[in-house]
Amino acid sequence: MTGLPPHESGVWYNASPVGRFDLLTTPFADAGYRTASFGKRHYASTNGGFQTETVFETNDIVSYYAYADRYDESAYDVVKYPPEPYPWIFGGRYPEAPETTVEARATQLALDWLDTIATDEPFLLRVSFNGPHTPVVPPPPFDTLIDEDAITLPPETESAPQRLPRWLRDGLFPKADASRLTPEQIRKMRRYYYGEVAFLDQQEDGGDAEADAQVLREGERLAQEQGREDRSGDAVQREQRVGEHGLYVLERLELE
Repeated sequence: MTGLPPHESGVWYNASPVGRFDLLTTPFADAGYRTASFGKRHYASTNGGFQTETVFETNDIVSYYAYADRYDESAYDVVKYPPEPYPWIFGGRYPEAPETTVEARATQLALDWLDTIATDEPFLLRVSFNGPHTPVVPPPPFDTLIDEDAITLPPETESAPQRLPRWLRDGLFPKADASRLTPEQIRKMRRYYYGEVAFLDQQEDGGDAEADAQVLREGERLAQEQGREDRSGDAVQREQRVGEHGLYVLERLELE
C-alpha cells in the first residue's frame, strides 16, 4: 500500500502499523476517482486507503482453524496442520453453497458497488479474496473437480534448508513445515488447493468450472513429465512468482 520495502516502512508482518506514510491509492482519490475495497486487508494505516471499504477474511461457517460447531469436521475430509502452534485448515470441503463463501460475498459487494458508478466516472476497485489462503475449503462442485489420484507429489516432503533467514527459520517454518505432514495429507491439500483456485477463477471471470479443472489436471501431467513442482493456472503462477520474489528480497536484506 505504500510502495516501500519493509526496512523503510517498518512493516514486516501482517497488520503492522504503517504510520503516516502516503498510500498508493491517495492520488487516485485526489484526481477524482471513486475508490473501494472489499474483502481481506492486511494493512493498518492511520490513513484511510479507500473511500469505501468493507473488511472480512472468514465467516461463521469455517474459520482459519475450525468449522462451526454445527458441522462435523470428519464429514468434510479435513486436513489440519498439527495442533501446535496453529491448527490451520490446509484442506477440506466447504459445507454450504458457493454463494455463502467470503469470496462470493466480496464479488457481490464489488458488483453492487459498480452499479453505483456512472459510465463516465473513473474508479479504482480492489477485490481481495482470502482464498487460496487457509482455510482451503472449496465449495461444491469445486471440491470434487480434481481427481486425488491425479495429484503428483515431490519426491519427499519439504524440510528447512540449512541456511535460512531468521524470519523464516523462527517465524514461518514452525507454523507451516510440510515435513510434519504425510504424503497422503499433502496430496489432499493440493487437490483442494487446485479446486479452490478453480473456484476463485470463476469468481473473477465467470469461467467454466470443468474447464478450469482440466487446465489444472494438464498442469499436473506436465509437472510429472518434467519432474518438477506444478506451476499451472494463472492464480498459482501469480502466487508462486510473488512468493519467490518476496523470499529473495527478504533473504537478501537479512544477509546484508
